[in-house]
Amino acid sequence: ALGAIAARTDTPLVVSGQTFGPRLKGRDRELVAGLLQGARSTRVREAASLQLAADLGIRARLGVDDASFLGMSHDGAGSPDRQGVLVTLSLSLGGAPRDETVDRVAALADAAADLVGGPVRFHAHFGPHAGVEARGDAVLHDEVRARMRTPSSVVPSGDARGAASLARSSALLLTGRYHPAVFAAPGGVPVLGLVTDEYTAVKQRGALAHWGQDAVVPITAADTDGISRLGALWAARDEVADEAARRLPGHRATTADWWDEVASVFG
Repeated sequence: ALGAIAARTDTPLVVSGQTFGPRLKGRDRELVAGLLQGARSTRVREAASLQLAADLGIRARLGVDDASFLGMSHDGAGSPDRQGVLVTLSLSLGGAPRDETVDRVAALADAAADLVGGPVRFHAHFGPHAGVEARGDAVLHDEVRARMRTPSSVVPSGDARGAASLARSSALLLTGRYHPAVFAAPGGVPVLGLVTDEYTAVKQRGALAHWGQDAVVPITAADTDGISRLGALWAARDEVADEAARRLPGHRATTADWWDEVASVFG
């Protein structure tokens, strides 16, 4: 609808930081193609989306998510005092049996605590502010915490900048949500992504690939494949941090170039 309004009013349109598909059929494919054909510039955040855009005849640019550097100092990839495990889950489980999934994730969180030490904190991407009854992702968090043998705490949902800082302050992130990975990976935090379908898998893999990480497992395998990947990921934590620091200047530069291009469209 926004694309159609822009076309009718001859208003410049830019599409930035998007995931397409991963499967587009029929009318959906036509609508996305029309939107992109009307855009002056398009930037996607995964190689899979770049290929889909090319299949639609669109020349797009590939880059990190637009929020990757939110609140991050310009000269450092990470926080010197990272500690503990941060867990952020999505209430949407993609049809996986909830009770069984809660047990699986609780086992994974306990295994992470055994590896990392320090506090285990839960932070809801979609949840209540402090002092309000649990809702959204926080409901699932409470269920997982009740099944864990490791003590944990809850960090109330706040603003985006606070969420970014929290993600980068952890020594390890377990996430079923997308943006915690977007925030943590540039800071060199090892990330284990828990996915529920092809769409969430494309997003998590895309976010991590920019920073040289690839630990993504189905949430239904959190206590099997997840624990196995966790051990290897934690063992490679120094390499993860070094690789993020190495890639950071390049990603910052290409992001700055992109926003210069956007400014030129509207200038």
